[in-house]
Amino acid sequence: MAVIKDVARLAGVAPSTVSKYFNNPEALSEKYKEQIAAVVHKLNYVPSATARSMRTKLKNMVAVVVPDILTPYYMEAYNMLHVSFLSYGVTSILYSMDTSDHTVYTLFKNIASSPVDGVVLCSIDDIVTKELLMGANKKLPVVIMNCRSQNSLIDTVLLDIYAGIQQATCYFIEKGHKRIGFIGGPIKSSTFHEKETAYRNAIENSKLAFDKDLMITTEPSFYGGYTAAKQLMRLSEPPDAIVAANDVLAIGGIKYLSSNNFRIPQDVAVFGFDGIQLGSIFDPSVSTMAQPLESMCRAAADMLINRIKYPATKPKQKVFSTQMVIRRSTDQNAPIDLY
Repeated sequence: MAVIKDVARLAGVAPSTVSKYFNNPEALSEKYKEQIAAVVHKLNYVPSATARSMRTKLKNMVAVVVPDILTPYYMEAYNMLHVSFLSYGVTSILYSMDTSDHTVYTLFKNIASSPVDGVVLCSIDDIVTKELLMGANKKLPVVIMNCRSQNSLIDTVLLDIYAGIQQATCYFIEKGHKRIGFIGGPIKSSTFHEKETAYRNAIENSKLAFDKDLMITTEPSFYGGYTAAKQLMRLSEPPDAIVAANDVLAIGGIKYLSSNNFRIPQDVAVFGFDGIQLGSIFDPSVSTMAQPLESMCRAAADMLINRIKYPATKPKQKVFSTQMVIRRSTDQNAPIDLY
């Protein structure tokens, strides 16, 4: 098993520099961080959590809270957060929540009293729930990932959701689509309302007429996408394109369309959002506004570790952008990619 001296020797640095890489990476240049990261990966080196705990009095555990672990996006996000924290020798504990007040309250109490050093709230964007969970910030360091906070004292990793949905909608407008539908939800989600506004503004800023019947609010699930597409296609003037607020909704919508003899994308083109792996292997593969999820998770982990070590530092906010990925749900000649 590799020890810190092995990492230092292969990276060509002092052991104290390797220690700084794990404990205070902001103090190192990008050159040194890249050198050490490469060796850490090569040796599969993980710092001794026991030794660090004895020195720092920390528990070397953090909590990660997601809305629903059965959703592919949150499964991928947790896995990437878990890997990022492991590189610091920190273990992550997953908390999955539902929307019942009792469960939310119980979860809040469990986290506040659990043996963790900090919390990442991933896409917890119901206003009441988010504010309740952020109360843990009075006892523990908290980082919010992928949703906005009114609390300027919280470290935050954001995605430019508005620009992503607007770009997807404008893609259809530029391709000549005349009836562009939108599927999203749930209604109490602030992220949903931001996406809905982006879609509506894109339509209203174009020469197309806005039609509220083309906007369907549903639960962000496969079934929600299926039933929403069914509702849209039963309109007297159905859409020729659909923007879905996430890839799961897009896949559910595509399932309904393909099961009912609609050609994709010739009859109806579909755009998703998030960039989950399932979207690339589904048939037809799903065009999407992909999130740089690995980079976002790494940033959230870095922020939380920094906050745990240096609680008095100024809160940070980092904003990421989506990347358009064109696949066969919008272009039948798009290349096949599996990633």
